[in-house]
Amino acid sequence: MAFINRNERKTTIPLMENIVFKWVTNGVDTIYEPYAENFTLATHSISNAIKAGLKTYHANITDDKVYKVVKAIQDGRIDEVKALTAKTITNLHKQLMEKSKQSPMVRRVFAVFNEKYPNSYIGSNQWYNFVQSEYTLGEDNYNNPIGADVIVYDDIYERFNKFMHDAIKAIYPNQINTLEDAIAMSFLGKIGAQNKSRQPLVSPTTGFKSFEDNIYGTMGMIAGLSAIEDTFILANDMNANIILTNQPGVDFIKSAKMEIDQSNIDPQKIAFYIDPPSITQARAKVKAKTTKPKLKDLYRQYANGVNFYRSHKDAFELYRRGSGLVITNSIDQDYLSVVIDGMQSPNIFAFKEGSIPTSMVTDAQAAQIIDEARTKAIASVKSKASKMQNVDSELKERLKKLRHIIYAIKGSKKLTNTEFVKITKRVTGLNSIKASAQTPASLESLIKAIKKRRPRKIKTGKNVTTYETVITKKTENQIQSLKEAMINNGTMTEEYFNKLVQSISRSANKPPRYINSNVYWTEKQGKELIETMLKSALFVKTTQTKKEALNKYPLLQNSVQKISDYYLNKYKNKMPKHGNKLPNHTIVEDMRYYMQDLSVRTGIPIYDLWYTMIEVAHEADYMADKKKAELPNAIGQENLNNIITNKQALQRVENYLRTEQKPAGITNNEVKLAKKIREILDDYKNYVREERFYLWYNWQYRSGKEHQIKDATDKQLRDAVKILQTQGHEALKKHLDQQTWGVINYGYAPDEVIHPTIKTVDVKANVKHSNIEYSKEMVFNEQDRNIMQRLYTYINKAERRKYLRPYIEAYSAIADEVCQYFEKPYKVANTIENNLKEITKVRTNQTLFTKLLRVFYSQWAKATFSVDPRKGFRNTLQNLGFYFHPEDLAPNRLAKLTEEEAKYFISHVALEKGITQDFLYKNETWEKYPITGKIYKLSQLEHLNKAADKINMMGRTDKWNRDKSFRASLGRTQRVLAKYPNWKTDSKQYKAFFKEAKLNDLRLSEIDKALSIAAQEGDHQMALYIAKTITEKIHFIYERMGRAPFEQGGELQRLSTNLLTF
Repeated sequence: MAFINRNERKTTIPLMENIVFKWVTNGVDTIYEPYAENFTLATHSISNAIKAGLKTYHANITDDKVYKVVKAIQDGRIDEVKALTAKTITNLHKQLMEKSKQSPMVRRVFAVFNEKYPNSYIGSNQWYNFVQSEYTLGEDNYNNPIGADVIVYDDIYERFNKFMHDAIKAIYPNQINTLEDAIAMSFLGKIGAQNKSRQPLVSPTTGFKSFEDNIYGTMGMIAGLSAIEDTFILANDMNANIILTNQPGVDFIKSAKMEIDQSNIDPQKIAFYIDPPSITQARAKVKAKTTKPKLKDLYRQYANGVNFYRSHKDAFELYRRGSGLVITNSIDQDYLSVVIDGMQSPNIFAFKEGSIPTSMVTDAQAAQIIDEARTKAIASVKSKASKMQNVDSELKERLKKLRHIIYAIKGSKKLTNTEFVKITKRVTGLNSIKASAQTPASLESLIKAIKKRRPRKIKTGKNVTTYETVITKKTENQIQSLKEAMINNGTMTEEYFNKLVQSISRSANKPPRYINSNVYWTEKQGKELIETMLKSALFVKTTQTKKEALNKYPLLQNSVQKISDYYLNKYKNKMPKHGNKLPNHTIVEDMRYYMQDLSVRTGIPIYDLWYTMIEVAHEADYMADKKKAELPNAIGQENLNNIITNKQALQRVENYLRTEQKPAGITNNEVKLAKKIREILDDYKNYVREERFYLWYNWQYRSGKEHQIKDATDKQLRDAVKILQTQGHEALKKHLDQQTWGVINYGYAPDEVIHPTIKTVDVKANVKHSNIEYSKEMVFNEQDRNIMQRLYTYINKAERRKYLRPYIEAYSAIADEVCQYFEKPYKVANTIENNLKEITKVRTNQTLFTKLLRVFYSQWAKATFSVDPRKGFRNTLQNLGFYFHPEDLAPNRLAKLTEEEAKYFISHVALEKGITQDFLYKNETWEKYPITGKIYKLSQLEHLNKAADKINMMGRTDKWNRDKSFRASLGRTQRVLAKYPNWKTDSKQYKAFFKEAKLNDLRLSEIDKALSIAAQEGDHQMALYIAKTITEKIHFIYERMGRAPFEQGGELQRLSTNLLTF
């Protein structure tokens, strides 16, 4: 610690002051201090000696920072030293303000202080008074001064601790190159930050601290610097010479002896004061694995008595020749024995410097001074002991009364013993209130802290005694932290947060915290709020992004608002808050109309989220096809076909993947295929870890079960939960992507593709979000008998799960609220649940009858629909019969698709899989079951089926039809956009665009969506949406997830409605 004051060395400094004076009055004119690390002797102990005639004082300052500062003062730069000290404090204050920006709560505390005291700084006495009595976080769910809260609550302490620690690290010099670096290091040492890992500005037991007195007090750093200046001034006035050096202490002693011998200086005219690194410290440094080899060699000189004597033998020799000598060190038998032998019967004294046992080995002159000091100290102690006897009994009685009060408050608050010990430790620094070191002041502080402590449970009910568990401070702050994080990343707003709070607490004036025994939240409500916030994240982000985008375009915002007002007025008298329920919507219209109707009737934008989910599902299917295309790209389509059609080859590939050893007969192409499969599966590791965590979180953690993910430690899972519940989904994803657990041998983990028997799932993998059920277990189709079939199934389902999971969380968060608006909410919930199963490709449980029926239906559909030219011809007439503006179908008016537009058409509009999979059941095969397999072989239908699949009259004509209507609509919109480029900001162009683009062909809710897309994503995306929507109005929706609610559900329902389509 740099520049210590007299009170920090209450024993050594006055002893050395008298010893040095005695030396000089007995003829010593030169004093050597080899370890003047803090310049302590010169600052506090040699003034009288200089006045008595000391001619030369050699101070070897081994500490680089102290040497630079002291040398600057000697050179007359004291004002610069003080200015740099003030600059360091300013830099710390600036860093604290900057780092606090990461936490709104901490930033607010600092900002209020800065505004109120612009000329002060964090760490001043003014700051201490501010946090102890002036500032409370009432608006942030806290009623006590922040100085009290930081002691009582871990989470508040941790917030301040983090940013204060970061600020300390930011100003901590890596090397001492300049005087400014030296001042910064000295300042940090003085306030208690001896290294980067320590911050002394706030403590969990004593709270915030002020360092102003440490720097500017009468015994502070600045006073110490001034005292050093006074020493140099005195020396100059008295013609005394102070010589500063900066080298290892042992080298300094050797140089001093050499100079003494060469100059024939009388040893009786000199004296040494040696205060080396202590034996205890040196041994610890030598043993520490973190100590660098060079430093270990240095500390070995002090680590035992023999080494110390050898390295300092020159000083011992000069002592034997008549020089003065005083050595201070730890109390160590080995060290003292060697020193005694080397000095030949010296005087030895032991005392405590503060709490540190210290030994002082001296010459005869010094011993006389110490004996006199010891005699005075003993007399003083006896006098104090006599006075204490009179007050001892009174103190005991007072402490006893305070303890009774504390126990009474503890009982009323229902504090557990663990909680009580914890708060006692924080406030008093001791584990027990009966500890002998407790004082009335410490117990009174404890009483105040316990009175502020919230009760664990509160009694409720008049006739029956029941208790509610009060929300904990930890949960309160999880809510606050999560709220701040979500607002910062755009997944929460104050308005929506308040809405959630009101819906859970059933009160607009009941914030999620404990206020008093009459106004509080329960722990259950707090946890529910956290989960609801997490589920709502994507929904809030979607609606907030839309709102912010529309704010930029008043014309669009006004139109959207008019649409909203129209529906609000239409249904306002049927809203639940008026005591009425809305009639359920028809289930025979396509799903998009059903969702639009839910939105406009309730005012909850569930359609926006549903539409995004459909778009994401289409994009996931496109990415799955792209992923599967990597296989033929790796080894060639022909080579891939040869392997797929060869059972032995597929088995070799599977065996290679399972054992990573080459089976007999495996070819190079088969090895390449196996490696590519592994590469594809490895790409899913982060996704699997995330899915696996959420499965555990929803099924084990939230239900309080003990089961853990088998290759993840409890700490790893708890860390992940903490991040999720305080920072949200995005922060959790970043964290999980850095982990290594969670990718082997678990349900839908990639390795189950290699061998489907690898499973360790011991929970039913159907996660229910209220009435919405989402199966998370990767279930392979029964015909997926070889690795390639399993791989394709895995990719198809994994891609959808990967993209859809966050949307399903958000979807489920608002589904229950939507359902409650209707007369028969369970029917709405059932419709939403069935549709979600279609979106996520979850097939309901099938009986043997429905399984066989699927196979026969598939065969019948191939023979009836796939090759029926009448169906194809009918398809080609659909545009002419139903398109709103047939003139747009002229070849010269059709849009020419760019590569991006063509990709959008294939993945979002053409939807060939809707016909082949959801309508024709192309993937169903006769070979799945023994009975149908035999029929299939006897009937020789295989070649006819392959031919039917290639002809695919339905699919080809439907795609051609959709292409024409899509391009016709896109072409019209693009032409109008080119004609009116400023339509979003110019009212005349807006009206003309609306009319000529034929937006009235859309429903009002679709116009709302189109305008919102224009504001958010731009004109081009809006044009694609309009073209897609017009195409869906004209052509059948074969894709199951977009079809009418009554076409979704059980297998018989699906099959029968397929027939009704025609």
